[in-house]
Amino acid sequence: MALESKKLIFSFDIESDGLYGEGFAVGVVIIDVETGRIVNEFSGVVDSYKVTDRFTKDNIVKYLREMPKYSNTHALREAFWKFYITYRTEAERQNREIIFLADNCAPVEARFLRDCVMDDHKNRKFKAPFPLIDLATVLLLNGYENHLNRRAFSNCPGRKHHPLDDGRGQWSDILEARVWEKKQLKINIL
Repeated sequence: MALESKKLIFSFDIESDGLYGEGFAVGVVIIDVETGRIVNEFSGVVDSYKVTDRFTKDNIVKYLREMPKYSNTHALREAFWKFYITYRTEAERQNREIIFLADNCAPVEARFLRDCVMDDHKNRKFKAPFPLIDLATVLLLNGYENHLNRRAFSNCPGRKHHPLDDGRGQWSDILEARVWEKKQLKINIL
């Protein structure tokens, strides 16, 4: 099934303190499906966040230094939500659909979105991104290996473990897999 031209992809990635820790860095790219171009982006990291997870300390933190800084995780989530809700509102005004895309979205991205909603539950409980499409599941259902090296697969340049570049890479992976053109897939994801 071809993606209609009125769609936008909201591709995002969160870095957290281990798989079950709080999200402290975020990257988002908005892609116009018709042109394939990035039309906007957002990124941020909590300044001086105290990471306790050893893998995160050794493999992720060093790539995030040049990102826009936020004073705490709440401020980062509020900035993300403002960016998200502005795009959601604008898309609705233009009668465009937004597809929300993340790679292995549980537990990290799902928790971050939950935290965003819980920051103002009364006003946000029915406004969270939905549905959240999981790139790993889409690729698996289309016959690709579960532990596929995403950068090599799509030949997408970028900084390793950088949420903005990972957001860009997710879109490149969808393009490379050509999942919407596969007629034999019974579950139409996109």
